[in-house]
Amino acid sequence: MTDAILTRLSKHLGAGLNLSEDDFWRIFEGIMYHSRDGLFITDHEGNIVMLNKASEEMLGLTTADVLGRNVRELVREGYYDSSVTLVVLEKKRPATILQTSCKGTKILTTGIPITDDENNIKFVLVNDRDVSLIKMLKENLEPENLPPSLFRCNLD
Repeated sequence: MTDAILTRLSKHLGAGLNLSEDDFWRIFEGIMYHSRDGLFITDHEGNIVMLNKASEEMLGLTTADVLGRNVRELVREGYYDSSVTLVVLEKKRPATILQTSCKGTKILTTGIPITDDENNIKFVLVNDRDVSLIKMLKENLEPENLPPSLFRCNLD
């Protein structure tokens, strides 16, 4: 990594902070490894270039299954029912959709275009959040699903 890139990154990560290349990679690996949200990155054609463990678990796949593959193939093969990457590439702006994985997991997924200096999309960063538990809690907490005794109060 060049000094110019490190200087540019340092500017964005903290004013006056001088990051070493090792520090940058330590931060990057920490984000990718420890994030509970799924994170994956595609190139400008929708080919997957990187994903983290949370994405693997949410989508029911492994890095080996999908690295280098196009998201169009994964939708066609049923890994998930839709792809925010395709929406971002088509509309050329950030997008958020609700998708369902092959495991039945409901995922709130946001895609962000990463552009070059001429504003051409180079990559799409995708952030996935499993909302299945939230959806299940909401459904179970609907008044018609709660026991009537919960609504009774004793005024004595």
